[in-house]
Amino acid sequence: AGALVIDGSRREVLRDGERIDVTSLEFDLLQFLASRPGVVFSRDSLMEQVWGEDRVVDQRSIDSLVSRLRRKIEKNLSKHVYVQTVWGAGYVFIGEPSQDAKKLAE
Repeated sequence: AGALVIDGSRREVLRDGERIDVTSLEFDLLQFLASRPGVVFSRDSLMEQVWGEDRVVDQRSIDSLVSRLRRKIEKNLSKHVYVQTVWGAGYVFIGEPSQDAKKLAE
């Protein structure tokens, strides 16, 4: 997705060719969202995908995880280019940032 590369076999994330250290949960969330660009996922569905059905996790844990991930992958935290919030619905990964979004991220 633009400057962001997610290598599932190595479980690593690169932005502009530089490795970004992410936790296992952050990687799982990013890989899941990125594997379905443009699809909006609710907090509940993301909790199930990242933590599994057997684990009871507060919905705000997803918000916290997304926030930590954004701090690592976004160039400009005031403009979310990759993982965007869809108010009242959940989160979505934008596969290829628009030219406007790229300019805002710089």
